[in-house]
Amino acid sequence: MSITGPFAQCRMVGNYSLGGNVAYRPLVQVDGWAPESMTTADPTLAAWNVAAHAARVLAAAANVRWQSIDYSARVVDGPMEGAPDTSRGLASPLLRVLVRAELTVHNQ
Repeated sequence: MSITGPFAQCRMVGNYSLGGNVAYRPLVQVDGWAPESMTTADPTLAAWNVAAHAARVLAAAANVRWQSIDYSARVVDGPMEGAPDTSRGLASPLLRVLVRAELTVHNQ
């Protein structure tokens, strides 16, 4: 698969219960990735833009309701550069910038 532009990867990297089955504090990480071989923009800046936009969205989430779930987010670290992914070979690394946020989730 050929990656030609920046993208985001979202994942839950930790979680703990606040008691019972109705409240949790997941730690969410958003990785902004960009291929170093991008020709349309600076790949480092593109990865930073993805992570910075994710941080702004997460920081704005306060008492958001989705269906029967209420959640808020608190950015705990980032955006910050992470190690590049060289699993596709040293000639085509993916640059990485990440941000982590702790969510408070209440299931109604």
